[in-house]
Amino acid sequence: MRRSRRIGDGRRTTTTHRIAASLAAGLLAGCVTPMMHPLRVENGPVAEAAITPIVFGGRHGGCDNFQGCIDAEPGESGLGFDLHLSGGWGTVLADTVGLMGGVYLFAQDTLRAAPGTGLYSFFAAWGWITVQCPWFLVGVGPEVGASGYALDAGAAVRPMGDGDWSPELGVYGRLGRPWRVAYREFNGTVPAWEVGVRLQIGPVFAQYAYWHQTAGVSDFTIYETSAYTDTMHLISVGASLTGAMFGDEFDGA
Repeated sequence: MRRSRRIGDGRRTTTTHRIAASLAAGLLAGCVTPMMHPLRVENGPVAEAAITPIVFGGRHGGCDNFQGCIDAEPGESGLGFDLHLSGGWGTVLADTVGLMGGVYLFAQDTLRAAPGTGLYSFFAAWGWITVQCPWFLVGVGPEVGASGYALDAGAAVRPMGDGDWSPELGVYGRLGRPWRVAYREFNGTVPAWEVGVRLQIGPVFAQYAYWHQTAGVSDFTIYETSAYTDTMHLISVGASLTGAMFGDEFDGA
């Protein structure tokens, strides 16, 4: 059964207005940020930047101040684009254990910041530790921000072994929780989980992630409209600069 939520005394919105609200409200920076660091650790600095088209799925819809908030009809979708950034440092011990950490943005919706939280919730710190060899790795690490925390885990294979342009295919999972959990239908500070797959070839990576909020929906506001969803498909394309890509002094050879 389709549910709806209204604001004021407005009329029921049309299909065209629902789609327009979803499209408009999706075009903002600071939605959900997928995992933004390499799975493999290298010696030296690491920096990533990605553009992420976002498709709303599951329960989703659009809102305005005149017609209220209405769930989308089956087959309707909302689309947005986000810019994501991350930077840090890595160290490999005995060619086997990798240690890496840094910061990323935006984190306020990934870690489910409460509505009205200040700019400090835009950033979060991440850590990553691996056991790795030239053709395989497993890793795990935390994320900690002002609004919540998460645990990430993943694995990757590099069938061709070492090489600057050797393809590496990985999978990862993430469970995030806010410091304070409030189960509310709209903008609730509730847990969320994410699973993804990542392909990296040299400095270029492509990544797909499926994100789902465990209760209610997230509402993303832009001007006098908004779009809400409990599920997102995040398709990222970006650049990942690590280790020796910054200079020979980080080669580690």
